[in-house]
Amino acid sequence: MQKDKLFGHGIQTLMILFALFVMYLGGLKFIIISIIFYGTGGLYEFIIMNNFYSKPKEKITKRDLLIRKIKEGLFWVHDIVGFRKRYNTTIYDFKNIGQTSSFVAYLTMNIYVLISYLLFINFSYFGLIIYIVPAITNGLSLIRNYYLIQN
Repeated sequence: MQKDKLFGHGIQTLMILFALFVMYLGGLKFIIISIIFYGTGGLYEFIIMNNFYSKPKEKITKRDLLIRKIKEGLFWVHDIVGFRKRYNTTIYDFKNIGQTSSFVAYLTMNIYVLISYLLFINFSYFGLIIYIVPAITNGLSLIRNYYLIQN
């Protein structure tokens, strides 16, 4: 395994462990509901990554500005289909996308878990509503790009 790939997957693993730790702090109900949302998002990501292809129109290079790499990481979390449509690759393709966008995507997911946890401990189950944001944005993207997926 290449050094960059190993480092990138190592960072992702640490971020997932951090998210699981925060979920654990919320108690049994919080961890169950969080894992359901996290797992559903992962399943959706897996399906889109393996069943949706298009001709890549753009590429993220090492010379691109940091702000663009951050935007693409956020783009992955909120519009996986749009990301695949634009780049025809995944956030895990460190050779073509780089590690920054992947890091930002995982950081964004961890921020959702952390905010949900803080709201959950202060406002009970209403804190879990934050998980609906990426679900809605990805759902709208799926509807908007359904014609591409159908082909």
